[in-house]
Amino acid sequence: MSYQQQQQQQQQQQQQQQQQQQQEEELHFTLSELSSALLQSPFCAEQPGRYFVVLTLAEGEAVRAALHARQRQQQQQQQQQQQQQQQQQFASLVAGHRVAVCLHNVTASFAMVDGSPLFNKREEKVAAAAGLQQQTAHACLRFIDSQLLYSGSHLLLLQRVLSGVSAKERQEFFFSIRRCRRRQQQVVWQQLPAAELLLAAAAADGGGWGSRCSSSSTSSSSSSSSMTSAAGSI
Repeated sequence: MSYQQQQQQQQQQQQQQQQQQQQEEELHFTLSELSSALLQSPFCAEQPGRYFVVLTLAEGEAVRAALHARQRQQQQQQQQQQQQQQQQQFASLVAGHRVAVCLHNVTASFAMVDGSPLFNKREEKVAAAAGLQQQTAHACLRFIDSQLLYSGSHLLLLQRVLSGVSAKERQEFFFSIRRCRRRQQQVVWQQLPAAELLLAAAAADGGGWGSRCSSSSTSSSSSSSSMTSAAGSI
């Protein structure tokens, strides 16, 4: 191995270590931060007027560009208007309306990527890690992406959300998405956490439709809908 290759390898290792440190820092919260988030925005409460929208990477970049453009506009007009008028008119992403937008990455534990001024970014990071509304959205988006692995809490949330959906409908939807994946592999899905969502309902319905589903559904994560935006009136 040449000297240049060794240097490149060392640089890559340093970058990976820095990324790991940043991810670990995002997941650490102090007791005071957690207490504040619980008091001001109860984790078990649902925010009315808040919606979760699936975006492609290109759409996520466009929303983020709009956030930054709005921030630049606010800075340019700070010298011309009073502070109170600025807060009423420019804190919102859409002028004349009270609208906040927050971008989450579905494939990175629903971590917050960016947000408009009306979102308290630190509190939103805490809520994204443990909030009921955020975690329900995260679990649903992973099911829509036909993921096979789920945590115990996500399984409980999905059982509640899908309680009115029959086993056959769950399986038809789930495997129709998995068949769209580009790389194919043999997966014994009956032994994975997703089976609790697909087979438990089958037992309740008294049907064995799931045993006839193809286990050679394809793999890998879908390239679309890797970003999600939570938007609405606050």
